[in-house]
Amino acid sequence: AVLNPLRQAGYEPDIALVLDDSSSTPHVTNDQKVKVDYTHQPAFASFNEAAEALRDMDFNVVTDSPYVQVAEPILNEQYVSQLQQKDGMTDEQHRDRSKNNIRMMESWGRCYDEMTADSQRSMEYDIVVRVREDAGFIEALDVDFLVEKLTENGPEQDDESSSTGKSSNRVVISNGCRQSHGMNDKFAVVSRDAAESYFHSPLRYYYTKPLDPKVISSESFIYYTYLAEGLTVLKPPEIRSVVKVITDENGNTLLFPGEKKTLIHMCRVSIHDESAPNGCTTAWDTTNRDLHQTSEICWPYKIKDPTCETCK
Repeated sequence: AVLNPLRQAGYEPDIALVLDDSSSTPHVTNDQKVKVDYTHQPAFASFNEAAEALRDMDFNVVTDSPYVQVAEPILNEQYVSQLQQKDGMTDEQHRDRSKNNIRMMESWGRCYDEMTADSQRSMEYDIVVRVREDAGFIEALDVDFLVEKLTENGPEQDDESSSTGKSSNRVVISNGCRQSHGMNDKFAVVSRDAAESYFHSPLRYYYTKPLDPKVISSESFIYYTYLAEGLTVLKPPEIRSVVKVITDENGNTLLFPGEKKTLIHMCRVSIHDESAPNGCTTAWDTTNRDLHQTSEICWPYKIKDPTCETCK
């Protein structure tokens, strides 16, 4: 839903896999929020397996080794205090969630480091796409639409799209819903000029800048950080296909428990069938060295609110 559309649009992606190897201790929050009635596991058994699978499909993976998560990040107590504590979470789990936010932001810096390791090559990138490891898409990305949004002069801004009030090509496009009082942190398309701020400023601001009083979530923290950096943040209603996925013990990709309810509540998107997607499954043609995808729709759906005015 991401790599194939990019190729079809004429782009050849370099891939930085900033992933903690499954052999190390994972730090996740999902199990604290919902109990699942079946075993779920990583899509790949190891970093090397994931990298080789992509290389076998002729993608250039620029990362040579797995990312190691910070074991005990130093907390900003003001952030912990302002972060809205989720129902059912103990104080300890709330602090663990806050630590996971730091790990997420630290890993983003690693993404940029991988992107710029070859300085000459990094100057040739047209666009930058970041996808969280547990994110999926109900349909393939419309790359032409995204590139148009990134490159148009004087992008249309809402009242808070930039603290500088100036239009620029330092643009970030995020999901049009699931914003949690800020912007979705599962996926973004970023102009090259905005990449350093996008990847590095959250962790930098976390430790060196006063918190905006409107920060109550990781999504709101990164949003107000980007506004302070002067980035133009776009959340177009046409983009609301990002979902959280898991892999079951048989290797099937499934929507995370509760996703169907979340999509209708926050995105006004109704999923018709939440079983494992078959229509958009890709297959690699080893003879012709080509990636085939039978459909651009992974989970059949219907838009309930075209303008997304009631989205959250």
